[in-house]
Amino acid sequence: MAERLAETDRPLAHNTLSEIERGARRCDVDDLVAIAVALDVGPLALLMPVSATKDELVQVTGAGSLEARHFLAFLEGLRSPTEPTGLDFALRSELGAPPSLAQRTRIDTSSLQFERRLRTDGTDVERYVALGELGPFGDDHGDD
Repeated sequence: MAERLAETDRPLAHNTLSEIERGARRCDVDDLVAIAVALDVGPLALLMPVSATKDELVQVTGAGSLEARHFLAFLEGLRSPTEPTGLDFALRSELGAPPSLAQRTRIDTSSLQFERRLRTDGTDVERYVALGELGPFGDDHGDD
């Protein structure tokens, strides 16, 4: 991996990678992203602990123990690690959310539905959000 990272703008030597693996050196966000690029995986794959099942409890810094599926939903910006309701959290976590939503804003979500969707042409993947009155999950909504 050090060889792959040497070709990037964030080279990490063999001993640095070893220190990160052993926990002797902290991995900052730039290191995490560079390692994800070198491994050709998303950064969430590196943040998510290995778990046998989605219901297995994993330790989460700042939040204690969470079920693995709830931690993944938190990493994806879909669910708060401390509160079971999630639509207002998800809206605040969306890329491009207005700064006023970035604070612990409460949004009246009683009549809203929120759905993240992926679209692909086989080569590129596009992510987009549908917000409003939506049909049952999984319905084909055409070209929104």
